[in-house]
Amino acid sequence: MYTNLDGWERTQTMDRYLDIRTLPQKPRWRQVVRTAEFVLAACDTPSDLRDRLEAALIKLRVLS
Repeated sequence: MYTNLDGWERTQTMDRYLDIRTLPQKPRWRQVVRTAEFVLAACDTPSDLRDRLEAALIKLRVLS
């Protein structure tokens, strides 16, 4: 995450991957995987969203 000059915090990579319309033509899948791994390592509290992220990461690894 980084902070723009206007003070807004933004993520560099993930925002583009959240909507099929803004998905890059040549996605940086390694960066996506590293970000997902970071989130999973930082958030060890069980939740539905964490489970969904973990499942999506497994699928991504199988496909690549």
